[in-house]
Amino acid sequence: MTKKISDVSIRHIAFGNRQIEGFSSVTWETDEIVVEDNEIDNFCYVLLFSSEKEGHSSGSVVSEFQLCFASTGQSHQWKFNKNTIVHYLIIGKSIINQIPFLPSSSINLLKQFPVIKLTNDEFDIVQYEINKIHQEMSMSNILKGIIYARTAIIFVETCTILEDRYNMELNQNTWSAKHI
Repeated sequence: MTKKISDVSIRHIAFGNRQIEGFSSVTWETDEIVVEDNEIDNFCYVLLFSSEKEGHSSGSVVSEFQLCFASTGQSHQWKFNKNTIVHYLIIGKSIINQIPFLPSSSINLLKQFPVIKLTNDEFDIVQYEINKIHQEMSMSNILKGIIYARTAIIFVETCTILEDRYNMELNQNTWSAKHI
């Protein structure tokens, strides 16, 4: 059975759907994710998940961690060998200006790199913030400012990860060119 919210369909069981106007926070267990053309009312979908893949030569199973920022007009699809937990945020255009410290340069960078493979530590950082958002949204007196600030942290941390990777590659290429 495929469960569908907006233009994202995720198969299997939802652990919770917490919403405030312009923002939704969900955790799903699924074996497939399909993000089709994002709705015009939504700024983006943020999906965080780990999936198991066959190891290289040893045949052992290793986890692969991914983070996706699906903006309007983007399509993505994942099929897993077994159910995996997906953390899922919907950020509406109506609240984007209420999220602090979210410069357009960060948004543009994430549109260029919508799907990012994460290390264990990077995954833990993003998952911590998403779990805190889930906790905050399940409280009787939801504090939108805290939720928006944690959302901004996810964006900023992801941009920092991308910038660090780009700088490392740039530095490695520069080093390699100088020493050849």
